[in-house]
Amino acid sequence: MKPMIQIGQWKVDAERNIIDNGQQQHQLEQKPLELLLLLAEHAGQDVSKAEIFARVWAGKVVTEDVIYVAINALRKAFNDKARSPCYIKTISGYGYRLIAEVSHPEPRAKGGLTKAFIASAGVIAVLLSVVLLWNLPVSAPQSQQDLAGDTLAQYQEATYLINQHDLSAYPQAITLLQEVISIAPQYAPAYVQLAKAKMANLFNGDPQLLKDKKQIEGILLHALSLAPDNKLAKVLLANLYFIAFHQHDKANELFQQALPEAYSHYFYSQFLLAMGEFEQALQHTQWHIQQYPSEYSKEAVAWIYTMNQEYDVALKEITKLQKYAKSNVYYHVSLQAIYELKGQQENAFNELIWLMEDAGYVESDISQVKSAFAKDQLAGVYHWLAFVDSKQLPLGQYQPPLSLARYAIVAGQHGQALTWLEQAYESQHPAVLWLAADPKYAPLRDEPRFNALLSQLGLPQG
Repeated sequence: MKPMIQIGQWKVDAERNIIDNGQQQHQLEQKPLELLLLLAEHAGQDVSKAEIFARVWAGKVVTEDVIYVAINALRKAFNDKARSPCYIKTISGYGYRLIAEVSHPEPRAKGGLTKAFIASAGVIAVLLSVVLLWNLPVSAPQSQQDLAGDTLAQYQEATYLINQHDLSAYPQAITLLQEVISIAPQYAPAYVQLAKAKMANLFNGDPQLLKDKKQIEGILLHALSLAPDNKLAKVLLANLYFIAFHQHDKANELFQQALPEAYSHYFYSQFLLAMGEFEQALQHTQWHIQQYPSEYSKEAVAWIYTMNQEYDVALKEITKLQKYAKSNVYYHVSLQAIYELKGQQENAFNELIWLMEDAGYVESDISQVKSAFAKDQLAGVYHWLAFVDSKQLPLGQYQPPLSLARYAIVAGQHGQALTWLEQAYESQHPAVLWLAADPKYAPLRDEPRFNALLSQLGLPQG
C-alpha cells in the first residue's frame, strides 16, 4: 500500500490519486500524481526536466508540453499560482521545485529491496501485472519458471525497479540483469529489460545513450535471436534505429512486426508522422486511443491534422476541449500554433500572450511584446523572442537552440534559423526528426541547408 504524504495543507493519497485538505478534495490523473510524488521525493530541491522525463515519461515520445500540462493540473488542484507560488516553483530553463513543506505520516521502511520484494505477495502481484503489460509472451523455454529461485527474484526485482521509472535505481536494475544473464544466458527477457533500462532517456537526447547505441543494438539483436517473436524487443529496437541511428527502413520494418500491441501503435504513429505519412499516423493514433483511452486527448489528434495542414479540421478538434481545457497549457500551445498557421495573427498573438504569462514573463516583457506586435505583427514578436529575450522561458516550442530557430523563421531571419537548426542537429535533439513534417518549417523548404539537414536525418524532402 502506498503511503500517505502531507504536502502543505493537503494530504496526498497516492493509492487513490486523491488530494484532500479537509474542505476540498481533488482526483489527480496518473501522470500529474507521478510528477507530484517525484517533486515530493526531492522537496526543496530543483528537479530537472530531464529527470522528470526519465521518471514520469520514460520511453515515451513526448515534448516538454506534457510536463507543462501536468504542472498546470497540479497548480490548479492546489489553487497555486505560477507567479506567486506556494507549492510549485518554476526554475527557469531547468525544471521545478516543490517549495511547500512535506511530511510522511507513515514513512516507507528502508532496507534491502530483494528481501522485502520476496516477502510481499502484494508487491509480487503488482510486479507480475507490470511484467505482463511490458513483456509480451514468449515461447515456453523463456518462461520465468525456468529461472532458479534466486535468479528469478533478481530478474523480478530488476523489472520492478525499471517500471518505477526511478532513474537513480536504473544502475541497480542493470547490475541485477547482468547477473541474471551471466547465470541464464539464454533468457531473452533479461536482455530486453536490460536494453529498456539503458534506453530510458532515448527521447531526451541522452549523450551517453547515443554513445552506447551500438551496444544496445547488440543486446536487442541477441534477444531477438533467442526469442524472434518478442514484440517489446522489436519496438525498442525500432525506436533505437529511428531516434539514434536514423535508419528508418529498419525502424519501419520492426514497427510493423511489433503490431498490433497498443504501445506499438503509439510509437509507430510518431514514426509515421515524422515520415510525412499523416493518414497512417492518424489511424495508428486512433487505434492506440481505442485500446488506451486515457493515454491521449483531442490535442494529439488535432496536432496530426495540423501537421497535415488541415487547419480547419484541427481547429474543430481542439475547440471540442474549450469548455474543459481553458487552463491546460497544451491546449493553448495547440490553439496558438493552429491560429498562426492559419494566418489569424490576432488570435495567435492572444494565445501567445496567455502562454507567456503562464510561463512567468513579467508585465514589462508583455509590454515589449505588445509593442512589437503593434509594429510588426507576429514577425516582431518572434524577433523579440529570438534576439531580445534573455529569459527564454518555455512556450511550447521546445528549448534552445530549436525554439530559437522556430522564432527566427517567423521573424524572417532564415539564415540564423538554419544556423540554430544545425546546432540542434549537432546536439542530436530528437525533435529534429519531425522537421520534414512540421509546417512551421515550410519557409525553409527551398533552402539547400535545410534540405541538407533532411538528407542527413534520412527524412523525405520536397
